[in-house]
Amino acid sequence: MQPVNAERVLRLRALQAQDGAPSVEQVVRAFVEPGLLLDSHHSDRRPAVARFIGRVLFDPSARIRQLFADQVDPVEGRFLDALGAALPDQDADTVRFGYTSMLGLLALHQAATFSAIKCRPAEGKGAASEAPSSDEGLACERLVGFLTAGLTHGLRPTKNHGPS
Repeated sequence: MQPVNAERVLRLRALQAQDGAPSVEQVVRAFVEPGLLLDSHHSDRRPAVARFIGRVLFDPSARIRQLFADQVDPVEGRFLDALGAALPDQDADTVRFGYTSMLGLLALHQAATFSAIKCRPAEGKGAASEAPSSDEGLACERLVGFLTAGLTHGLRPTKNHGPS
């Protein structure tokens, strides 16, 4: 994970060096692309990365969780701050929820958890679709779009909005 996290930090620094705060999409892209695209260039590492992410997702061991935290802690605060700046109407807990949701969905894609699932329509609604595309670029664009929409439109505003 070290090369992926190093690339994430480089991309985020480049965004923050520009005028104005980065957009939600720019922050999401800086986080997601290294996780998907750099791994695709090092396909020999993919099985190990998938196993590690799978263990993080499903192994309750404190040791595994600490190994993961050691890898993500150096970049987590930076991305939380960047998302907070890009989502000024959200409080810190809501931004953290969005960040951890992004992290979880990316982990599922990196681990290829659902890659073998074929989508089948309801009976009488047409033929089953093909297996999902293995094109990493397309998967990355879909994930960036989905996460950006969820963070931008799916989170309920919480700052300065008391109960009605």
